[in-house]
Amino acid sequence: MERAEKYEGADEPWSYRSLRLPLCLLLVAARGNLEIRSSDNAELLACGSAAFVEQGRSVAISVQPAADYEVYLFHLTTESVPQTQASGRMGAEGFGCLCWSSREHEEIVSLCERVCERFRDETRLGRLGSRAALQELVYKVLRSEGKPREEDTTISAVAATKRYIDEHYAQRLTIDRLCRIARLNAKYYMELFKKLYGVSPIAYLNERRMAAARVLLLVPGASVREVSRRVGFGDEYYFSRRFKQHAGMAPSVFSRARKLRVASYNYPVTGQLLALGIELCAAAFSPEWRRLAERYEAIALRLSDDSHHREQLWETNRGLLQNAEPDLIIGTDYIHSWESDRLRQIADTHILDWCETDWRRQLQDIASLVGCRTVAGRWLSEYGRKAAVVRERVRRSVRDDTVLALLVMETDYLVYGSRNLADVLYGDLGLRSPLPFKGVASILPERLAEFDADRIIVTVGDYEAAESMWERLQSAECWQRLKAVRTGRVYRVPLAPWFEYSATAHSCILNEISCLLADECPSQLPIIIHGNP
Repeated sequence: MERAEKYEGADEPWSYRSLRLPLCLLLVAARGNLEIRSSDNAELLACGSAAFVEQGRSVAISVQPAADYEVYLFHLTTESVPQTQASGRMGAEGFGCLCWSSREHEEIVSLCERVCERFRDETRLGRLGSRAALQELVYKVLRSEGKPREEDTTISAVAATKRYIDEHYAQRLTIDRLCRIARLNAKYYMELFKKLYGVSPIAYLNERRMAAARVLLLVPGASVREVSRRVGFGDEYYFSRRFKQHAGMAPSVFSRARKLRVASYNYPVTGQLLALGIELCAAAFSPEWRRLAERYEAIALRLSDDSHHREQLWETNRGLLQNAEPDLIIGTDYIHSWESDRLRQIADTHILDWCETDWRRQLQDIASLVGCRTVAGRWLSEYGRKAAVVRERVRRSVRDDTVLALLVMETDYLVYGSRNLADVLYGDLGLRSPLPFKGVASILPERLAEFDADRIIVTVGDYEAAESMWERLQSAECWQRLKAVRTGRVYRVPLAPWFEYSATAHSCILNEISCLLADECPSQLPIIIHGNP
């Protein structure tokens, strides 16, 4: 065991995030409910349950708002967990949740306290006692049959129907269909849904449909008939009556009375909307975009988007958003669920699937939301022509050289075989990757020699700890022996636009990459080149 930590509080946010877990994680919810998310899954971790998260996973954990919580985190080495049992619990999503009976709860929490207390004792005897308590804790957790308590199962089932409504509100949804999804009888299901969310399932469905209709009606040229169909109403006249009850005016009057006001909640979304020429009433603003200050001058309010301090920034951002009065807020699934819930209290909110969808599809999805799919098509066609020209220009200089994209973070060195900068390098420009895999991987400095790229483009995170990691890497002997370092072909570039996944960012990269790799023109961006020429 490398770390043993306890977090507790009341009515205050708490979260934990790791881009790539260095060790297996055992998470215990002693008090309060938690949400645990990976890149491809999300699950409620109720009080009186635990979760194992496998090494190497990306994970985000957050406590539900306005909750009294007590959470234990144990970072385990592989020998601390019986692999045959733990991996069986984890499943394909990389983590698995286990519950225990109420009579076992006090004993398990007491064991968690004992592990933490003895871990703080740095004597040999203290650490031995900590390991013994940990083994007993793991045994008791794994001994559970893995059968969630009836109450937790029911709440999760109702929550699943709420998510289903959010994603399928345009379909024909009935109480019978929702009850079948939840596997509950209609009377009990409707009572529990209203108890949990304050409205009946049908009222919530209509709220989601009306929120979507308000956005669509503000799109230039939108017809009432088309909008009614797209939000799930087969009868245009029935839709008009319901909308007038909801908004106080007919849909046609509403669409003429207002202009769509759009806010971006995350940096990459801002880059996508700028490419579409959308005027933003508020947007997440990266300091790295100062070179494009003239484009940002049109943005009335600038939100802060810092993944390390989301809770502290929330109140400021909430005030800015409320003052901006947006009709539509667009964010990414990188944010916490409590943020998206609170954003929906301000305006209709659309959360993009950022982790699994490529930037071109994201641009088209956003264009559909704001009614400018034709603009997106033209932009992508122009980008394709521009990329073809730059590809020929760069290939004449780079030839068959391999090019590695390296990101230095506070605790990790990440190499990219796809996404972000790598999407431009290997996809749009057709350059050779030295990596035997696609995706993103955290590596030790010694492993860079396995790839030994001819050229390295490196970015350092905007944190003091990342700069320290970069300095240590440059002084390491394994780094100095690399081919790219010895030939003076290591190029340091800033985080934005080089590692921002958006249309505007990738267009900027195309503008500058020939200057970086082909030395054809002076760049607007000061490029720092490391290595011994």
